[in-house]
Amino acid sequence: MSFVDFLRSARQGQTPLLHEFKTNYDPQQRRVHGFVEGYEDLVFYRSAIQEIVGPTIRVYMYRCGNKKAVYETFRRLATDGTTTGALFFADKDLSDILGETWPVDESIFVTEVYSIENYFVSRATFERLCRDLIRLSDFTFEFEPVFAHFESELCAFHRLMLTVMAWIASAKAAGLRPNLNNIKLGEVFSLSDDGSVKASKNRLRYIARAAGVDPAAVPFREVRKLRRRFAQTDPKLCIRGHFEMWFMISFTLFFIQKLGTVAEEVGGSVSLRVQINQQNPVETLIGRIPTPAALTTFLTRHFPLQEGLF
Repeated sequence: MSFVDFLRSARQGQTPLLHEFKTNYDPQQRRVHGFVEGYEDLVFYRSAIQEIVGPTIRVYMYRCGNKKAVYETFRRLATDGTTTGALFFADKDLSDILGETWPVDESIFVTEVYSIENYFVSRATFERLCRDLIRLSDFTFEFEPVFAHFESELCAFHRLMLTVMAWIASAKAAGLRPNLNNIKLGEVFSLSDDGSVKASKNRLRYIARAAGVDPAAVPFREVRKLRRRFAQTDPKLCIRGHFEMWFMISFTLFFIQKLGTVAEEVGGSVSLRVQINQQNPVETLIGRIPTPAALTTFLTRHFPLQEGLF
């Protein structure tokens, strides 16, 4: 077998994932098995689980690829009766809005918000990022006005994004399957020189094209109806966490760039203790926000029930 063939045999999928689980599974051992959707989920939940169970218990994490695969894995393991120490983690997404139903079980945790990234995005996290990551040399700076400005622009971004999310929800409700992973918000959102967020008037046309959906297939009256509904609720329930995170990272990088210009004017400089970009936000932020209360409750409730096995 060539090395390429070897790699092909290890490609992600239900069969190799379940084989890996069966290899690691032993109900008599002190082990935890966590099944998640993607890479960011894997990092996030591993950290939260390890914080609760401590360093002596082995934690195995399995990336299923998407929410449907997480639930399918749960179904198959529940059928086999091999769920001791197994936990399943899924994003809520737009399930409530679309009326989707998924299995409910004490071993399944579903985010209260759209996805895990929504837990990270806040003024408090932005403050922590600035204070932890930015190093100032030969000049001082008052951060508080910037923190307030970020909070204001995050609200503005939410308002602009509600129309986009209403279009996405309407497309899904119509039975279409928009590919959100192809959407690059930098194509339609930007920060002006004064630090205010702006959006292209043609953003829905771009979103439809990037998501692979015919714009004419989504009635705009349905978009308007959902937009009004979204405006009455917490934006974290209807705005994709990946999109919210994009804004926070974009604003952080914009701020650092402009702060560098201000520093140079007085002979100072700005540097970063840890690099941050759109590819590594969750990894950078782990440990900089508290574990969400609902997740802590889920984990602390779950593990004492199995204390005799662990």
